[in-house]
Amino acid sequence: MGDIQETLLPVFIEETELALRQIASFIQEYREGAASQNSFEDARRAAHTIKGTAGLVKRFQTSEIARELENHLDANLDSSNADLDRISRWHIDLCNYLDLAKKGHEEDSLEQETGFDESLDSLINVADQDIINDFAL
Repeated sequence: MGDIQETLLPVFIEETELALRQIASFIQEYREGAASQNSFEDARRAAHTIKGTAGLVKRFQTSEIARELENHLDANLDSSNADLDRISRWHIDLCNYLDLAKKGHEEDSLEQETGFDESLDSLINVADQDIINDFAL
């Protein structure tokens, strides 16, 4: 990892912890039937934050999962059609990837450590994309 990424890793960890707590609160509210437009938006913004900070520290799988979550929430802001099972799974996946970052491990080691097997077909090879353009949107 480059010097900039190493410098930003603690920021990524801190921001992601906060964002994951917001997403967890949204999941609980949604489960209880109490999710408001604001809680949808807060969870979407939290996913956006994770997506951006993960890309800056080259945690591309984390960034891609957060992008999928953000897009799902964005598409369902005005309805109660959000898929809570998928949202919960993305939240768990993001928590697992955050744990790896805290331990100083690369994302590739998640499958080796936990048997985690995310469908790589659903993940875009973000490393080949200009990720900075995505964050500017």
